[in-house]
Amino acid sequence: MNSQWKQLKAFQLERARSWFERAEEGIRWLSPDARWPVWTSLRLYRGILNAIEQLDYDVFNNRAYVNQWVKIFEIPISYLIAQTK
Repeated sequence: MNSQWKQLKAFQLERARSWFERAEEGIRWLSPDARWPVWTSLRLYRGILNAIEQLDYDVFNNRAYVNQWVKIFEIPISYLIAQTK
């Protein structure tokens, strides 16, 4: 792990966030029953990106994940978003 690695990971995380943001626009075109799981995945994967940052990009010695309580919280929020967007 060095500064070049951290810069690369920071760039890739911002790139992923950009793609997630762009993907939000397309979710409304999915069938209504597919929107909820897609919103849930999108929100949880964003959480993994945040976890990677919190680990200071050290994905070799640590596991980046979203804990169970956050998942429990995010699932109904994603359902509500899927119903309104």
